Amino acid sequence: MLSALMTKSLIRRSGDQRYDLHELIRQYALERLADQPKAQNEAQERHALYYLEYFDSRANPLRSSAQRETVTELSVEMDNFRVAWDWALTHHEFDRVRQAAKTLWYLLELRTWFEEGTLVFNKAAETIQSYAAEIGKGTETQEIADELEDTRLFSCIGEGIPLPRMRH
Repeated sequence: MLSALMTKSLIRRSGDQRYDLHELIRQYALERLADQPKAQNEAQERHALYYLEYFDSRANPLRSSAQRETVTELSVEMDNFRVAWDWALTHHEFDRVRQAAKTLWYLLELRTWFEEGTLVFNKAAETIQSYAAEIGKGTETQEIADELEDTRLFSCIGEGIPLPRMRH
């Protein structure tokens, strides 16, 4: 099936086991999906859960002799991960955010993407704290917000303060 789509130039191979849709096909598919809100929500949820779990599953290889390959692999998927991360925050899937945060934290540190780290973790902590305030203190959501609060210290790099490590 993939070769038939490639022959018709509807998709193209862009790397190891990776395919891209032609931009017009991608736009058309998004428009068609928008016409079906339930299917769109389900697709967004499946996408988000896949990429959050994918990043979480790469935690050990990121800290192994396969680190270089894993950094490259995860870096290629950052756009998909960003969408998944935002979806999880919007849909209050904070435990999934916490699980993926450890890998994201380490990847951003390895890539020295400190500015993005500061923005991402500040937004996450603020979103979770705001939600925790709405539903009341003493909840698991507040515990997650407190844990992610440590990650807000990405901005300390600019001031020469050493980064704290996420709890494992």
